[in-house]
Amino acid sequence: MTSDEFKTKAELIQELNSLRKITGKKDYTERRQTLEEIKESENKFETLVESSNDSIFIIQKGIIQYVNPELIRISGYTINEIIGRNFMDFVAPEEQKMVSEYYEREVTRNGAPLRYESIAVLKSGDRLNVEVSVIPIQYKGEKAQSVICRDITERKLGEKQVKQLNQAIDTSGEAAIMTDREGLISYVNSAFTGIYGYTAKEVVGKVTPRILKSGVMNPEEYAQFWETLAKGEKISTEMINKTKAGRLITVHTSVNPVFDEQQNIGGFLAIQRDITKRKLAEEQNFKYQKRLAYAQSIAHVSDWEWEVSTNKVTWSDELFRIYGYEPGDFTLDFDFVKNQMHPDSLAEFMDALDKALKGEKTNEIDYKFFRKDGSIGVLYATGDIIRDEKGNPLKMVGIVQDITQRKQAELELQEATQMKEMLLDIITHDIKNPAGNISNAVEILLDEQFDHEMVEIIKGSSDKLLQVMEDATILAQVATGEKIEMKETNLSEVIQSVAKEYSDQLHRSEMTIELDLPSKILVEANPIIANVFSNYISNAIKYATEGKKIIIDTEESDGSLMINVKDFGTTIAEEHRENIFERTYQIDGKKKGRGLGLSIVKKIAEAHQAEVGVKPNTPKGNIFYLKIPCN
Repeated sequence: MTSDEFKTKAELIQELNSLRKITGKKDYTERRQTLEEIKESENKFETLVESSNDSIFIIQKGIIQYVNPELIRISGYTINEIIGRNFMDFVAPEEQKMVSEYYEREVTRNGAPLRYESIAVLKSGDRLNVEVSVIPIQYKGEKAQSVICRDITERKLGEKQVKQLNQAIDTSGEAAIMTDREGLISYVNSAFTGIYGYTAKEVVGKVTPRILKSGVMNPEEYAQFWETLAKGEKISTEMINKTKAGRLITVHTSVNPVFDEQQNIGGFLAIQRDITKRKLAEEQNFKYQKRLAYAQSIAHVSDWEWEVSTNKVTWSDELFRIYGYEPGDFTLDFDFVKNQMHPDSLAEFMDALDKALKGEKTNEIDYKFFRKDGSIGVLYATGDIIRDEKGNPLKMVGIVQDITQRKQAELELQEATQMKEMLLDIITHDIKNPAGNISNAVEILLDEQFDHEMVEIIKGSSDKLLQVMEDATILAQVATGEKIEMKETNLSEVIQSVAKEYSDQLHRSEMTIELDLPSKILVEANPIIANVFSNYISNAIKYATEGKKIIIDTEESDGSLMINVKDFGTTIAEEHRENIFERTYQIDGKKKGRGLGLSIVKKIAEAHQAEVGVKPNTPKGNIFYLKIPCN
């Protein structure tokens, strides 16, 4: 482009006026036409520069003379802040020496166009990667340079990312394979050689499946693999391939289609990692876990871990099953463990846990828990605390074992032992007394004149002895869960007979007994049922003497008959009522009773499909009841 193309409008007008004076009309017309063409060309150039998406400026001797709007926009400077300054002021310091040398050698001396990459500094301080094109021109009649700067920041970033990706792939140990859309290999990296043993020269130009195919995988799997890729979809899968040495390896393969500018599939890029050792370890671990799970299911044992800071709990599948759930039914945390714990065990458990965290005692405990179906089980738990270098607890790990059956067996053994002691107590006391009466009566008969009263004593004591022995036999059956013989029985007569037996004790205790019963209460029962009422009356005499009376009455309840033995002594506290019929349970301050005891009463009731219990006798006293199906 000539220097005239860069003259200003004022210069052109001045030149036109001079021509008018010097030339004739003809020359003036020709010159005017020429100048108009130049002006038109200049306007076109100005329009092009002003609307360009590239940043353009003109320098003379390194000083900026002109800038276009795009440069103003992208740099953040105003036009007055740029015009008149050396263009090097806007070049990154580390780039200035290189740019200065280029400018001096190629532009100033040789006058040739120049293209290079550099870094520009914006007003904000941000940096911009630019591709610079310098073209020598004439500006206002003097040598100048038109400088075009194109933003290549995104391109440089992309190149950097590609370079980093290549470095990452090469150092990651993952094989990179590039193929065309037919599977013909065009590139492999060094990791490919390390995994498969083939050099790039041996595989480039070869079809991937033919080289690496193991023969182990189903042909349908390969067909599905290539069908998916042909659709332009990504693949992430595991494959069994064969190395150059013939060894089978398992690789994790990720394949991405590579698209051309028309978005057609041009080829594929595969990244592969050798996971043979990992798969072998996983297989061995799976076998171990399977054996461990089987052993845990047999022993009803589970391992567990509790992270103190997050409250997160993890345990093996067996503990899910112990609680009555399927493995993975829900996300575990410590709150679940507490919520499933029986109230009787919670306080003791939390106290033991607190002491364990403080390192005060052995970390083991038995506790009751609720299963999913509401039933109660017993777990044995033990664990160790893992602490940081300062001694703060990080986590607790250990095992639990379902000992419900063992605890039940222990309880049954305990009950059997206590039953044996009870029967011995019966034999020692309840049999010994009538036997003593017989002995005494016989001695009197020997020493004194025979009379019928002594004979009656002997007869009564003998009958009592036989009945006690019969009761002991039946009690043994009840204790072991055996079915006992039943017959239609009038409980009214049974209760009246029992009450009569206690007439002397009632008299000595200054107590009365009132029977408010129907004439007939017909039930299927064994004579042993009399001991339920005998026990109730005996306890009322022992523990409710201050009430002065006992009332026995009945009421209907849910199709059954409830027989109540009411005393007017001290009301039993609510916390004792639920457990008072359990063996070994004693209310503080009360001496152990002699005879059958309330636990045996409960056994007798259960043998009759009946229920026993105690409730308050408002305003004072207790009501011991027997709820039994009746005819």
